[in-house]
Amino acid sequence: ALYTVKQNGKHGYAVHTPDESNASPASSAMDLHSLSIIFEERNQPAGAYYIGKEAFTQVYRFFLRYVQSYKESAYILLVTLSPAAQCADFAAVADCFGDLVGQSLRKSDIMVRIKCDQYLLLLPHVTEAHVAPLVERLLAKWHSAREAAELAIRYEAEPIVFDDDMQERSTDRPCKEMHV
Repeated sequence: ALYTVKQNGKHGYAVHTPDESNASPASSAMDLHSLSIIFEERNQPAGAYYIGKEAFTQVYRFFLRYVQSYKESAYILLVTLSPAAQCADFAAVADCFGDLVGQSLRKSDIMVRIKCDQYLLLLPHVTEAHVAPLVERLLAKWHSAREAAELAIRYEAEPIVFDDDMQERSTDRPCKEMHV
């Protein structure tokens, strides 16, 4: 009933009946289509897929499985912000930074805000050769913003790699760290 109301806009209505929850096997194709419609992302914005920490944990676990199964390349990037001396409202400037970065990334990239001063980016199909140009492009966009002088930025990048003979993620990979 709730789904019917939501499909018909704010002036819709429906009355729930107990037998609505007992779908017949004959309607399973329609039910699958209905589920697809429910799960689809509507009004998909440009840029990275921005999600909360709890959802990111689930997506990250799935993504580790994906990278391991299909031998894909990926990087994880942690961006840490700190206020410059002339920063009047750090939280607002950090929000502005997050918005700009999110809009500058691909739709397949995933972004989460860890704390007020940290963003974590999951970058599928990115290799070591792509990391520096990607970060330079993001920083160039940020430096063109009027709030740029109000933040000091540090980032760490690490590949998501599974060794061929191991089931576990390799943790002995070098982590690149840079202060900007």
